[in-house]
Amino acid sequence: ESLKIPPTTTPEMANEADQIISSTVISASPTPSLRLALTLVRLSEYDPEVFYKFRRAVVDKCPYASNRMQHDIRVDAQRIGENYYPLANKKADVAFELGRVMMGIKEFALAINFFQDSQKNFGEHHINWYNMGICYRYVDKMEKALNCFDRSLELQPQYLEAIRWKTMVENELNVNDM
Repeated sequence: ESLKIPPTTTPEMANEADQIISSTVISASPTPSLRLALTLVRLSEYDPEVFYKFRRAVVDKCPYASNRMQHDIRVDAQRIGENYYPLANKKADVAFELGRVMMGIKEFALAINFFQDSQKNFGEHHINWYNMGICYRYVDKMEKALNCFDRSLELQPQYLEAIRWKTMVENELNVNDM
């Protein structure tokens, strides 16, 4: 039987219940299973703060989920994104984490949107540009990928992963030009 919250529940009571459940789960296991993390997000009605608390489990484990679960993750992430309001917690870059989830399940176009939202609300960061470069590469927009890697390297010139990916994309472009 599903958990039912009585209609007299106040926002304060719901927040307290969320804190109790989250702290209990986190103390029992610092990285809960993907299924448990998603269940808690769903029970919270896709609360971005609940997702943020369990982001590590989702980000780390989503690439290994079944196709069906990855479909559910995509739907869940979009619902979390709809509930996300960036001013609520300036430290919790939910859009960035949702972008990482979308990358993990190979939804690169959706990931780009989340990374752009992160940049808009939290400012430029070399890792955001790097991640967008990877996503653009996988959606076959090589020039945009190069621009993203270039911007990442402008912000962090010694970022080796951006250098490596930029070189790879340049080599792919050179092969296609032959």
